[in-house]
Amino acid sequence: MSWDDVFQMVPRLKGEDRFSLSAQAAKIVEEANEFLNASGRDGWCEELGDLIHASIVLLKMKGIEVTKTFLEGAIEKNRQRGYYEEDGK
Repeated sequence: MSWDDVFQMVPRLKGEDRFSLSAQAAKIVEEANEFLNASGRDGWCEELGDLIHASIVLLKMKGIEVTKTFLEGAIEKNRQRGYYEEDGK
């Protein structure tokens, strides 16, 4: 399963067209805090799933429907900064 498959798994939320970008960004912060406060593997997985879900909703609100649009750019930026353990570097 690719990230694009994951993107497509997330259905449109009821009332999503009335959500503000700042409210959805606040939801991401809320989910991140819940992840940080979770305990045990099951708790972390559940909260990380919620965090990813909230992030995908925000991206879709901005018209981004595929991960290539943002993920490859982030990876390349981090690669240029030398953040990855990669062969030959």
